[in-house]
Amino acid sequence: MGFRISFPKAYERLDEICDSLSRLGNLKTFSLTLEEQAGEEQTGKYTLPGAVAVRILNTLQPSVINLDMDCWSLDYGLSRDPVIPAESHVCEALGNLFERLHYLRLHISYLCPQIFSRCHSVAPHFSKPDAPSPAEGTFALRYAVIHLNADPSVLTPSYACRCRFRSRAVKLEARHLTEFLRILYEGGAFPFLERFVVIDLGYSQFHAEKEKVPFGVPRFEGKGAGWGVSGHR
Repeated sequence: MGFRISFPKAYERLDEICDSLSRLGNLKTFSLTLEEQAGEEQTGKYTLPGAVAVRILNTLQPSVINLDMDCWSLDYGLSRDPVIPAESHVCEALGNLFERLHYLRLHISYLCPQIFSRCHSVAPHFSKPDAPSPAEGTFALRYAVIHLNADPSVLTPSYACRCRFRSRAVKLEARHLTEFLRILYEGGAFPFLERFVVIDLGYSQFHAEKEKVPFGVPRFEGKGAGWGVSGHR
């Protein structure tokens, strides 16, 4: 669609897509996945500017409660797109949808705490997981899989290296994310949750085995090196 070209005409199709999405008031499930690019040796996928994904997410109507999004090939390096603000932030856009989602499958390189921007009562630091705060409001989430994939061998400074929130966002590694979700659950934020799985391929500093929450179901699972996962492309 020409989204990598910094010229307004290249984004005309994006206007059409967003206009169509804005008219789908009964849409419940949305999936955004980039097909593999034949002959691409570095990543095996096309790349899509993160700002484009943000605009699409922001266009989704309140009826959307199921989200399947492969963000691994998002390119956060294109900050001079002529029709999309440079401050566009994927984690913030996801956070705006998070409170109404029933199902979430997310494949992404990096996350920052802004994905939980609606959880105002939870402290932004992860050093005290034993002191959860009650969440302000609850979330409808039933099932979620977050697949982190930050392989330094395929990332460059302009390729999905960070979500660009305030330029120096704190990266959520799998263990941090699991602890944070535990805090939210114990604070009553997920009354309908049945399963939440966090997968990390082991490229970050997190190399722990599977974690299990002691209170039984739902289980929060952090998968590090040695826990191969298939079927979550």
